[in-house]
Amino acid sequence: MYLAEASLQPPGITINTTAIEFLAKAAAQAPIEHRKWFTEIAITEVVIAHELSHILRQQPSSKSAERLAHEFAQTLTGLPFSPHVYEAVLKQAVKCQITKNTI
Repeated sequence: MYLAEASLQPPGITINTTAIEFLAKAAAQAPIEHRKWFTEIAITEVVIAHELSHILRQQPSSKSAERLAHEFAQTLTGLPFSPHVYEAVLKQAVKCQITKNTI
């Protein structure tokens, strides 16, 4: 599951609002000092900044490009942790959701 995707030509960003909503709900257990970063609006801003980095650098996804995009998004938005945390929380939440549905 992805939060967003960037296309380089033509430049564009596709946002997965369903995944963002799911992440915002799944992150209810986030530390109090970080909860403001787990609202749909905050997640969307960080995700757009991340994808914008790919467009500005004209780099498709790779380990190096992802690291740079995470750094760019974190710096631009002031996020106090790596955006990679969003991916990890989403991945864990989806895994739990799937497990929950199969029992």
